[in-house]
Amino acid sequence: MPFGLVSGTKFLAEKAIGAVVAAGMKLMVLAFITSVIQPVLTGMRFRGPDITMIELWAMFLTICGMTLLCWKARTWRRASSRGRRA
Repeated sequence: MPFGLVSGTKFLAEKAIGAVVAAGMKLMVLAFITSVIQPVLTGMRFRGPDITMIELWAMFLTICGMTLLCWKARTWRRASSRGRRA
């Protein structure tokens, strides 16, 4: 990157490299979460044609938990990289 050679424009190169690293970290976190969630989703089945409320609630709460994991993963990754609690 030619902007990194001149001290007056070095901040442009640092920002670009930082953005690439941040995007890579986000993709790694999402890939990990996908690899954990995918076997759970493929294994979820109802017992038979008539669905009970317990099965329906179990399926709903499992999906909600996975959604929360995806939603909060970015915050947890950011907190862990800074050495703080989420």
